[in-house]
Amino acid sequence: MVLLGILLTEKGLDWNAKIHDILGPNYEFIDKYRSNETTLRDMLSHRTGLAPFNIGQLAGYPTGLTRELFSKKMKLWPQKRPFRDTFIYNNLMYMMLGHVVEKLGGDTWENLLTSKVFQPIGMNSTRILREPKDVLENGVAKPYIFKDNMFQNGSLEIYRIHLLEPAGAILSTGEDMAKYMRFNLDGGVTDHGKSLIGRKLLLKAFKATIPTVGSSFMKNNFLTLPEVPASDATFGYGHAWFTATYRGYRKVWHSGGLFSYVTLLMMFPDINAGLYASVNGPAINGVSAYALRNILSYITDELIGKEQWLDETNSCPSPLLSPNTSTTSTPPEPLGSLQNPSEYMGYYASHFLPGLMVSTKSGDDSSLSFQMNRLGGILHSTQDKDRFLMEVTAPWEYMVSYFDDNDEAIMINSTFLRNEEGVVTSLEVDLEVKVVYSKDVPALSYLNLIPDQEPFIYL
Repeated sequence: MVLLGILLTEKGLDWNAKIHDILGPNYEFIDKYRSNETTLRDMLSHRTGLAPFNIGQLAGYPTGLTRELFSKKMKLWPQKRPFRDTFIYNNLMYMMLGHVVEKLGGDTWENLLTSKVFQPIGMNSTRILREPKDVLENGVAKPYIFKDNMFQNGSLEIYRIHLLEPAGAILSTGEDMAKYMRFNLDGGVTDHGKSLIGRKLLLKAFKATIPTVGSSFMKNNFLTLPEVPASDATFGYGHAWFTATYRGYRKVWHSGGLFSYVTLLMMFPDINAGLYASVNGPAINGVSAYALRNILSYITDELIGKEQWLDETNSCPSPLLSPNTSTTSTPPEPLGSLQNPSEYMGYYASHFLPGLMVSTKSGDDSSLSFQMNRLGGILHSTQDKDRFLMEVTAPWEYMVSYFDDNDEAIMINSTFLRNEEGVVTSLEVDLEVKVVYSKDVPALSYLNLIPDQEPFIYL
């Protein structure tokens, strides 16, 4: 957000600038209204209504795909809700904003972030996560997981988030993040007194653009009386910041998570204070985030001079731990039997999600295997001949992210479709919305394409 704001200040633009005015007519969305009206504000505040498809980030996109080409694929991206209807967190919009930055700044997002943000603010230890090996460099906290009742090294290959780096690929330190918080609290002015972004422009980022009340994403971000002796309510989302109140004090905050790495940053503009914390494990759903929130809430009470409400009697288990979560899981379905598993075998491609390979499992007549780049799992057959239940099983960090609140595997409905001759031609996967993968289609080259072809490349 800060980098984009700096470039807008330099160009004399604001958050209401339209995407098509910056990128041009070759960048469209699924309908004409979205294509003509989508602004930077819409994308920053997650109100485009487009499906997020987080499974694509987990699987990993092809290395030959660029942000420019992938941004052009947005014209094929399906909607989950109407435009500006509700808050749907979507990292892909920040990927596209990374390309917007490249257009405005005339350089790569990586170079612009370093030259216009890190260096002027003095964030000298901060760097961009470019390759998985970066997490093994000296001075970087290694990613850990808690598996089989012991701490182990995390899966290295999952720390390549090609294309989506603008959504969260920053390796930083507490000292550098303190400089970043001061920069924001001081209205876009560095410790050396240099203004990088228009103050009014920056302050607008801290104001809610869309409410988050009622969103499933926010179900655990409300603490209110009388259930707990304090109030902590997140009610909206601005430009890359959640807007909230804590015990009567205005708060802007954001968390960040990349498997083992979880961070939390809170700022209280009215008292010119900020808090930041980060952990590098154990990559178990929710545990790190809740722990960080407990810790920072305790420190905040000291900061604002309020009586502590968290103590040894309620911090673990914490009132933050899923106060509104369901206590039931979907009962397992009885398995079916595969009569001709080879008819399902093959490569299934999508225009906007990584393709997947379906293969048979030796000695197993009730399930198939699938591999979607680095994400793998099982397709369990059901009593319906062509309907399967997709279960993610590898890497471990992905498997646990597909557990429900009762640690039961979340199954994804997946149905093979046939043509009039009865031949399997595609696979429909029920993700945020239904996505159809085409079987054994030819992949186009990324090179020498005419503009009209670019969005339709299969992955």
